[in-house]
Amino acid sequence: MYISKQGSKLTPIVIFIVIWILQIQLYSYSPFKFKMISTNTWLIIFSSVISVIVGFYTHYFLKHSGKAKIYIDVNTTDTIYFNETRLEKLLKVLILLVAIGVFGDIIYLSKLIREYSLNPLNIFWYRFVYSSLASGEIEYNFIHSLFNYFMLLNNIAIPLSGIYYVFFRKKKILFLAPLILPFIFGIATLQRFTIISNLTYWIFTIFFTMFFLRNDKMQKVQKDFFKILGVLFIFIFIIIISVISIRINIDTGGLGKKVIKLGIQSVYLYISGNIVALDQYLIGCEDYKNGAILFNSILKWLARFGLYSTQDVPTKRYLFINIGPAVMNTYSYIRILYEDFGIMGLLPFSYIWGILTSVSINSLFDKFSLVKLIIANLFVFSMFISFFTFTLHNLTMIIFLVFFGWIIDRLLNRKI
Repeated sequence: MYISKQGSKLTPIVIFIVIWILQIQLYSYSPFKFKMISTNTWLIIFSSVISVIVGFYTHYFLKHSGKAKIYIDVNTTDTIYFNETRLEKLLKVLILLVAIGVFGDIIYLSKLIREYSLNPLNIFWYRFVYSSLASGEIEYNFIHSLFNYFMLLNNIAIPLSGIYYVFFRKKKILFLAPLILPFIFGIATLQRFTIISNLTYWIFTIFFTMFFLRNDKMQKVQKDFFKILGVLFIFIFIIIISVISIRINIDTGGLGKKVIKLGIQSVYLYISGNIVALDQYLIGCEDYKNGAILFNSILKWLARFGLYSTQDVPTKRYLFINIGPAVMNTYSYIRILYEDFGIMGLLPFSYIWGILTSVSINSLFDKFSLVKLIIANLFVFSMFISFFTFTLHNLTMIIFLVFFGWIIDRLLNRKI
């Protein structure tokens, strides 16, 4: 099975369409008794999803007008070149910084737990304290924020490790460490999102980078890629079940064999129940935030410097809503875009999101760079996780990654 460069550019929108068909099918044929979704909510969902798709294809067909056929480039040489020694050095530095962030923050969280006279051996408190810091329930701390920015560098280490895997693969620790470190932190704080996002970035780094190999090497990497893809999906599923099961076990005080069953049910509900939670939110939605959600991360920094009122910065963590078989506080990507400007903001933003996703992928294939790969990963992941939330609203994270990605890109391409 070989995928053309042209066909690979359609990957994000294919993922988006499959995810939303799956979510609606799982809702429609659910063995659980969900609350009914109103006609108005269905119209909002379908109009927004269609806007994203139309936006993507608007740019795609304008970009490929007259040459939209599916083909495989017969290239006899690699179209990009990396200096192995320089790549290894940069990866080692980034891995060290990320490790400092991971273990430094775990130690810092354990210190906070002790200050609250809680048991640092109970993994639940790491999750509780970390979530409380993120939501603002515990006062902002510079040290915790610094460690988190160190961990953010893994979003640069991941693309580099994927590039190293595609082109060299000699030292396994260099392409495995950026996966192992977020796994350690995700388990320590019971944050499944951290594990899923980093695995997804790694998978799509390999997927997109291999098209810059010469034809015979590309076909070999593709074969290897599809072999590990199935293993990774099984791994992701097991990790999600494990994390959710541990959280249920801790929250309920232990339910024995029922824990695994509840964990599997929770995964099902997290995929299919977000649109029900969205419906419940829309019923009571009256006031719009006028950009405060989309620019939340920027407003937080302004508030820290006293340039904006802390009370006017809305939390990104929502209240739990009863959806029938469970309570949830995730509402798909639609809530974040809808909450700022209502339907009049949701549809244009959805359309623009679709356009920019196509732009990011096509720009990467036009001329490869690390920054373009980072941006493409962010947009592809936003499509993949759209059933859960909208990840591109964290603008300070994007600015941080683009800035440091640009610096690493210059160092990566500099001749020795």
